[in-house]
This record gives sequence, C-alpha cells and structure tokens, in this order.
Amino acid sequence: MSRFVLNLTVLIFLLTFIPATLNAQTYWPGTHPNWDRRNPEQLGLDPDKIQQAVEIAIAGESDSPRDLSFNHRMTFGREPYGEPVGPFTVRAPQTGLI
Repeated sequence: MSRFVLNLTVLIFLLTFIPATLNAQTYWPGTHPNWDRRNPEQLGLDPDKIQQAVEIAIAGESDSPRDLSFNHRMTFGREPYGEPVGPFTVRAPQTGLI
C-alpha cells in the first residue's frame, strides 16, 4: 500500500509541476541600457508612494563605512582566519533600490 501511495504522489507531482515549468516565461535582461523599463502607472502603482519608498530606502542606508576594506577590518577581520580574500572597493551611495 505504501508503494502505491508513493507512486501516486510522484505521478501527481509530475502531472502538476512539469506543465507549469514548460509554460514558464523567463525574462533575462540584457546589458543595462536594454533593460525593460516601465513607469509606475504602467504597473498600476502610485508614483508618489514609489517615491516615498525610494526616499525611505535612501534614508535607511547602512551606517557602515563605505570603504569596504576598512569595514572588513572593523568586523570580520577581527575573527579567526579573517584575512581578506581578494580586493575591496569603496561602496557607492545608496541608489534607492526598493
């Protein structure tokens, strides 16, 4: 009986999820200038609330140093085996990604 239940479960899984994966549309953006761009109105969003969300994201920027080498020394660099593995850069200002 348990073998039957297992086979039935696998069959239901396959019949349910395989058609969904075959019909899935995947969007892979190209280089930056070729990204799909839409206005908030085109997506049914309120532009004022989007602007507020962007301002909140910018205001909530991390207070960690932007110099990631210095930040590493202050945090993970103090741990055992905390040596950097590769180059560090200086983090750019917050972009307002939401």
